Amino acid sequence: MIHMIHPIQCKYTGDDKYMRDGIERKKWYTVVGYEARNVEKEFEGKKKWIDELFYLVINDQGKMVVIASFNCSVRIDQQSEIPGTQIAGLMSNLLSLVKVWSEKHENSGKDDS
Repeated sequence: MIHMIHPIQCKYTGDDKYMRDGIERKKWYTVVGYEARNVEKEFEGKKKWIDELFYLVINDQGKMVVIASFNCSVRIDQQSEIPGTQIAGLMSNLLSLVKVWSEKHENSGKDDS
């Protein structure tokens, strides 16, 4: 499980047809949660399962909505901004490193006798 120490904010930058009700394009929304969904995508003619990151935000009507990270710009504080695709890639790399570390840690505790 990953815990975020600093709250992040996202701003919708995707296509208008996918913009949720109560979300404005130029407004920053505090991310109150996130989820990763395992979806099957096709890359170069091959199907592959990937984790896509989605943000949970409170819209202008006070309702929680889900926004895909690849449709957002993200910032950690008021002065920084990271494109959604870049942060999704960073999260994916971090999850891979944690998985490798945990498997190595799990195997190092086993007795070979």
